[in-house]
Amino acid sequence: MSGEDCLVFEDAPAGILAGRAAGAEIVVITGAHAAAAETPHGSFAHYADVEARIGVSGWLSLHRRRDEPRFDEAKRV
Repeated sequence: MSGEDCLVFEDAPAGILAGRAAGAEIVVITGAHAAAAETPHGSFAHYADVEARIGVSGWLSLHRRRDEPRFDEAKRV
């Protein structure tokens, strides 16, 4: 498998650079840092905000979870 066949989820600058060097598509997770970084890549604030779905065509699509609380926002029972 080549890097061009991969989708990288990354929150560290070094990982983003490595993904670019491999030729992968990159999704940046911005909430791991105090200040959000500018990025030309797609981004999500937290890993928990990402929902992956596979459609009837077999294509993978990414969606923002808006109807569920993030782990750090959920109340403990």
